[in-house]
Amino acid sequence: MKNKILKFGVLFVIPIMMFCFVFTGCSNNNKQDDTQRITLPYHLYDSQARCIAYTSDKYLYDYSTWQAIGVFNYERNIFITTTGEYLGEIVYDNVLIKNTQSEYVNIELGTQPTIPTAPIPRTAPTRATVPTLPSWYLDI
Repeated sequence: MKNKILKFGVLFVIPIMMFCFVFTGCSNNNKQDDTQRITLPYHLYDSQARCIAYTSDKYLYDYSTWQAIGVFNYERNIFITTTGEYLGEIVYDNVLIKNTQSEYVNIELGTQPTIPTAPIPRTAPTRATVPTLPSWYLDI
């Protein structure tokens, strides 16, 4: 009888426990960041539908000079300059704009890490129009 219980444990229980541990995240090593991530558009436009910036990972680069200008903060859904100031946010899917009424405008957000060298930007598709923006939105 003991042999049958032992065989049952070895053949069924232990593999099920291993499966749980490995594949369902029972291990403490599988901690995941639960911050909701939005997908950043590659090209960003101003209110005149001109391409002004592009993204690579979470980094923001000036489209004309290829200079690093900011980092996207996923917790706040805003771009922050490398010196820690509010830069702007995305509206209408791919329009980069500064919201003068944002709660982050006059807050020091902390110096951002060094931004990697800009990859060469892809050619920006033309954006036909940008809907009329409220007066508290300004071009960057």
